[in-house]
Parts: sequence; structure tokens; C-alpha cells
Amino acid sequence: MTISREYARMTYTASFAAWACKVLDNRILAHLQKKRRENRKIDPYAEVDPEAREIGTGRDINPELKRRLAECLRQLCRRNPRYARALNLHYQGYSTDEICDRTRTRPATLYSTLHKARAMLRECLETGGQQS
Repeated sequence: MTISREYARMTYTASFAAWACKVLDNRILAHLQKKRRENRKIDPYAEVDPEAREIGTGRDINPELKRRLAECLRQLCRRNPRYARALNLHYQGYSTDEICDRTRTRPATLYSTLHKARAMLRECLETGGQQS
């Protein structure tokens, strides 16, 4: 369907067949990424080895660390919602292109945003959640 909609508007640098194959490849990859993301939402350990499933069941998570992390994420969201959103989308498994589309940024800007957000989160966790 995509090929039939776009072929008249395209100018081909190689051949129509090469362009059509690339469109098909991109659509298949996008579909697979979407399925993988959906599976992670249902079962976060879908691609993890079965022994790791039992380790990450929540029994071994330090409740104090979990509380501090949640508080630091709240602070990050209050200080800069854009940073929190980029971190959240990345954590959920979205690709760089998908995050850039949703946040209307370029990849270089996204990488910078993620770097700054992680640094702020790390600083918050190290200082015990106290704002500097």
C-alpha cells in the first residue's frame, strides 16, 4: 500500500525495484520493533534468559532505592519534563527515530537530552534526592 501511494511522487536515484525493496524492509523492521515493544510491555523479561526472570521478580529490589529513584524521577519531571519524557520513552524501548518523531527533535539533540537527564538522575540519587 505504501509503495502504491508513494511511487508517483518519488524520484528514483537507483531503480524502482531497489526503492520498493527498501520500503518493504523498513515496513517489516518497523512492524518487528512494534511487536517487540508490545511483548516487553506484556512480559518485560521476554528476551531475557529464564534464570534472570527469577532474579528480577521484585524480591531482590531494594525498596529504599526504588523509593529514591521514584522521587528523583518526580523531581526530574518537575525540573525538566522534556528530559523525563525522553528517559521514559527510551526506557520503554522506543527507537531513536521514534522518540525523535514524538518529541520533534533531532537525534543529536535527543542524545544530548538523554545524557543530561541521566546525569541529573545520577546526581539526585547520589545526593539522596536533595536539590542542589
